[in-house]
Amino acid sequence: AASNLGYQIKIIRYDRYNNKEYRRILNKSKILVYFVNQESQGLATAEAWACDTPTLIWNNTSTVINGEKVESSCCPYLSQDCGKFFNNLDDFKKILVSEMNSKNNYRPREWVLKNMTYEVSVKKLINLIEETKA
Repeated sequence: AASNLGYQIKIIRYDRYNNKEYRRILNKSKILVYFVNQESQGLATAEAWACDTPTLIWNNTSTVINGEKVESSCCPYLSQDCGKFFNNLDDFKKILVSEMNSKNNYRPREWVLKNMTYEVSVKKLINLIEETKA
């Protein structure tokens, strides 16, 4: 679907690349498409956002653990600044066409700097500790 719209595709498989190569690819990419069965918020997406590369995330809403279906999100921090979810192939195609025909309004790096830096995380942790003590 993506190549038919003129996108060049580079497949990156988990655990088969190094950080330097991943960062180089992200810095050249217009968008990262992320397929994952289960994840609590993958570092791969946060790293993409830090490189200012927005993401299209397959909206897998459950996983099976020990034979039991568990509701989940593979990317709970995804915001309109960082990208979009897609539910199926038709949804994915619609988003790709829309992305090609519109100005990219994503700001993933800006979002990371406001929400995921060490400083921001430590402040959140301190606030949680103080709330717990109160």
